[in-house]
Amino acid sequence: MKYSTGRTFAFFGTIGWTLACVACSASSNSTGGSSTGGYSSSGVGTGGSAFNAGVGGSANLNKVLQDDGTMLLLGTIRDFHSTFADMEPCTNSPGKLCDSGHVEQNPTPSDPSQNCGATTKYPNSCFIQTTLGADSKPVYVGPAGGTVTTTGPDNFHYWFNDQDGVNLSAQLPMLLSPNSDGVTWSYSNDAFFPIDDALFGPEGQVDGTGTPRNYGFTTEFHIKFTYKPGQTFYFKGDDDLLVFIAGQLAVDRSGIHNAQDATLNLDSLGLSSGSDYQFDLFYCERHRTLSEITITTSMEFTVPVGIN
Repeated sequence: MKYSTGRTFAFFGTIGWTLACVACSASSNSTGGSSTGGYSSSGVGTGGSAFNAGVGGSANLNKVLQDDGTMLLLGTIRDFHSTFADMEPCTNSPGKLCDSGHVEQNPTPSDPSQNCGATTKYPNSCFIQTTLGADSKPVYVGPAGGTVTTTGPDNFHYWFNDQDGVNLSAQLPMLLSPNSDGVTWSYSNDAFFPIDDALFGPEGQVDGTGTPRNYGFTTEFHIKFTYKPGQTFYFKGDDDLLVFIAGQLAVDRSGIHNAQDATLNLDSLGLSSGSDYQFDLFYCERHRTLSEITITTSMEFTVPVGIN
């Protein structure tokens, strides 16, 4: 049975767009707002439980560019039990950490200074292949026993693939709104919890204020964009973020960590102006108690890519 059947959750914010890739939250106390039900009327710090209802609003899920000039990304969110080994690994997997800093991150065009922890006591800690797999999913290349926050390739496979008894998945539409500069779109939320009242639910987990929160989820988005010189992509958030462009790893913020940022100048990738390329984004939430993201980009998204 496919858990994704019939489940759709939507988030619509008035300030910018959300890319849910794989990001996994780490940190201290949450400062976001309260649960709102339906869909959010604001994109900044309103709390992620605005995904409670169905699509809502007037967005057309069949196209990226909406009639009001906003853009819609259509992705997948997967929820995991609070006991899953790669979620809250410092509790669920003895010997693993819930704060890996930068040690699990590859050097990429957005941050060539990273070195997989080579200068730390956790060398060779990267676990993501720098080329996207043939199925448009990240490929695990860490050791069989895992890295400082992962437990190996078998459990990693479930991050972005449906598996009965391991995860529940749903379609996740997310709205992107333009900024006043007429060039960029931005989204910012310091309490990104899209499925607090859905799928497995909080399972007893709470944030720093005692609010029930559904931690332990991954997200993925696949979409085409038309490259134009000068385009940029900025992200700030806590836990894993992976961005692939034309199948190559362009941003790597793997691991469990406090909020980290990354800026990608697409001119550094050797793309051809006016040509279309695939953009694949993965964001996870793997550790209590924060889950926050900020994204600003001038990329022009065009056509969604269907990925199982």
